[in-house]
Amino acid sequence: MKAKINKVTIQITQGDIFTLPVASVVVEADTDLTLSPSVLSRTGLGLQREIAEIGYCEVGSAVMTSAGNLPVEKLIHVVGPRWGEGSECDV
Repeated sequence: MKAKINKVTIQITQGDIFTLPVASVVVEADTDLTLSPSVLSRTGLGLQREIAEIGYCEVGSAVMTSAGNLPVEKLIHVVGPRWGEGSECDV
């Protein structure tokens, strides 16, 4: 699926996100920015050190890092809310 919003084209593609020819990848994160073992095995320890320097990201926020050994420029680590931690139902 492809959509153009203002001057930005967004395309949804199914596949291994770590092999797609994209500029950045969004990954889910907890507040400690812990990488899953599968992501860490692909990025290398250099990224783990970069994340350790950042240390923390608030719920509802995001941080951007290098992508380590991945063939993309940046990783965007997004910390989403978890049920029971706040105002999930407020609109």
